[in-house]
Amino acid sequence: MNIKSKYKKSSGFVYNKQFYLLRAIFDTKKFTKKFDSLIKNIEDTGYILPAKKSDKSIQTYDTSIIIDELLIKGVNIVELSSNILSDFGIKNSNENYYDYLEGILNKFLYNQSPSFEPYGFPNYKYDNEKNPKELWIQIHPWTTKQTYDRYFPFITILKEKLENSVHKIKPWETFERDLELYRLYLKVKSNIAKGILKKEAIVGGGSIISKSPTIQLLYYSEYETIRKKYPKQIFDDQNLARLISDTEKKLDNVELL
Repeated sequence: MNIKSKYKKSSGFVYNKQFYLLRAIFDTKKFTKKFDSLIKNIEDTGYILPAKKSDKSIQTYDTSIIIDELLIKGVNIVELSSNILSDFGIKNSNENYYDYLEGILNKFLYNQSPSFEPYGFPNYKYDNEKNPKELWIQIHPWTTKQTYDRYFPFITILKEKLENSVHKIKPWETFERDLELYRLYLKVKSNIAKGILKKEAIVGGGSIISKSPTIQLLYYSEYETIRKKYPKQIFDDQNLARLISDTEKKLDNVELL
């Protein structure tokens, strides 16, 4: 992680739900066992955590550097902290998930009690593929600039996830062509409902006039005009139904005539 913001030791507590749940988790035998085991594993690598440093005057640490240094030692502290939350049934869809993750990390890295001036960690809204699509930050009466400075590494991580999700959404390169085809499709569909049919659209061994909009559409002059207008966006007539169906879904089935 390339994050430069500093972590500052807390000067107070906020006695909210996150505080008490983390207190309860820290008091369990399951957590104590995992905590002791992980601390021992870290110590075996030769790494000295801030909580173990003899210089008690140190007040500021770069959490991201500590996390990266532990990764070099083969310890993914963020993933291990996340796994512990999973062990207690706390999923990343929980509205306070990142408060809890921060609390677990603080315990491992700084042996700090929970709640460390939480301000309501950034929240996500997800799309249908569970990618973050919106990010917002709550402000509480206790929120200060120092609070944001301390949490900024995590805000940055979340922001990168949001940006990565947005970057996965590719431009609709054939939008104009697909929109014209879709509008023509709606026009043909409307004409069929009125009994207007292209007699050339014969199926069934040459005896039946098709009432399928995607077949009738093939015999409209506008269809050939669209094909000539977008020569670099060639498509097969056999794929026309799927192309129109995809466009319809993208445009929420809105009648655009």
